Amino acid sequence: MANSCLFGCFCTIFAFFAQNYGTRKLSPSKVSLLMGSEPAFGAIFAVWWLGEDIGPLGWFGGSLIVIASLYATLPKTKKAHGVAEDQAPSEHVSG
Repeated sequence: MANSCLFGCFCTIFAFFAQNYGTRKLSPSKVSLLMGSEPAFGAIFAVWWLGEDIGPLGWFGGSLIVIASLYATLPKTKKAHGVAEDQAPSEHVSG
């Protein structure tokens, strides 16, 4: 029993260490994509490798996770009344 606990703890600690070490080498947008979509890909591998059964609501939730992760990595542009902020006039004249 003690060997199983020690082996489980060592594998978990090593996995987190390797994950944190690897994320230092990536950009924040790539890290957010990887970390945010981890539960969805874990479920996909559980279906593929372990034969788990996921219902339609589970697939819907997983697709929401992936879509939200991808959306979070898109470049954001600020707009002021349909004009990009860097092209908008800096002062508004009121009269």
